[in-house]
Amino acid sequence: MIPSVAFACYGLLAGLALCGQALGYTNIFNDLPVYDTPLTKVDHHYIVGPIRTSFEVDTVGTWGEFKHTHGGESIASYRPPVAFCPIGNHSFYFYGYSEGTNDSYYAGTGFAVAVSSLHPQQTVDIHMREDLPWGLMPKSTEDDSVGYLYAYLFVPRSPCVSINDTTSVQFWDAFTDTVTHGSLMTVYTLEDEGKTLRVDRPQHLYADMDENEYEYGLFASMVVHEVIYLYALDVSNYGNSRQILVARSHIDTVTDKSTWTYWTGSKWTAVEPKATAAAPSASVIYELPDDQTFYMSFSIYNPGASIFYSEYHHAYLMIFVSSADTSSYIIEYAPTPIGPWTTNRKVLYTDNTYDVTSSIVSPAFFSSPLINATPGKELLLTPISTDGNLVPNIQKLIFS
Repeated sequence: MIPSVAFACYGLLAGLALCGQALGYTNIFNDLPVYDTPLTKVDHHYIVGPIRTSFEVDTVGTWGEFKHTHGGESIASYRPPVAFCPIGNHSFYFYGYSEGTNDSYYAGTGFAVAVSSLHPQQTVDIHMREDLPWGLMPKSTEDDSVGYLYAYLFVPRSPCVSINDTTSVQFWDAFTDTVTHGSLMTVYTLEDEGKTLRVDRPQHLYADMDENEYEYGLFASMVVHEVIYLYALDVSNYGNSRQILVARSHIDTVTDKSTWTYWTGSKWTAVEPKATAAAPSASVIYELPDDQTFYMSFSIYNPGASIFYSEYHHAYLMIFVSSADTSSYIIEYAPTPIGPWTTNRKVLYTDNTYDVTSSIVSPAFFSSPLINATPGKELLLTPISTDGNLVPNIQKLIFS
């Protein structure tokens, strides 16, 4: 059980490029329960022809509150966005720092291992250990330097993406109090036939807001033919949380930021753009109108979205919440990972019962008793209840 280690180049992460990086941070969780949720791998071309683009919804089923266990007691707790994560043939729910409804406060992140149904109340929760007081997220030396009262807090913004049969990656928002510092990458690797989860944080931050860096991967990420596309929302005063940019990397080198390239509108360049001026219009792959922004509740958080390929729709989908309608999920689609995206801002689903602004939408690419359809036909939603407890809920949306 290793809370934080330095590593050099080795093959643990199935070929991911960690060579040449001087420092990294790792948490290891052993003796996890193993529930098989076979991942459906979808084969498709880079350019596709969208179908079923009316996006009519058949049903939305509510599975109930997402609870966790602390001190032997199962309690509902405030946990900012809950993200569903497929890793190999297993499934997890990852969540940010927790605050209990019994007035207890837990600063650590946590996760739950999902059984085959993916039902929130049929999960095994793994919260904090005495040797890992920050829970899921490995703590860096920079985190320590902030001090206890202003400790870094972390929340996921979008679903993680599968890299290979044992590994997935995800980007998290790092902030203290009311200041967002940037984003970081986590690399999840299942070992020992699924009984061990290794969580690697290759470096403190991948995007540093103090350096005017765009937070690629935080808004959304998606893998197409061994290339990972990393989407960033321009939250600077120039982009005003309305414009999306994109970078890409081969999945084998995604942890090495020097290998990333950035879309300019006509080509990919190795020169990383900075948010020190308005982004060139050609490099913006999608933009909301001037009177709208991508929206997530709690102003200190950066909004996230879900971008993925749906076999059912034969299209790349983007699902988000905007300031124009904070009770509704909005959906757009495109024939390629970089567009052109529609600008219809079609309302996918409206629900005034929950705070959908904190919801992360995940495609259900698994076969199980409650998930059994063409990939993309069913989605998992994670809105927060509005009864005062701010407890995450899990819903399943089924397209017609």
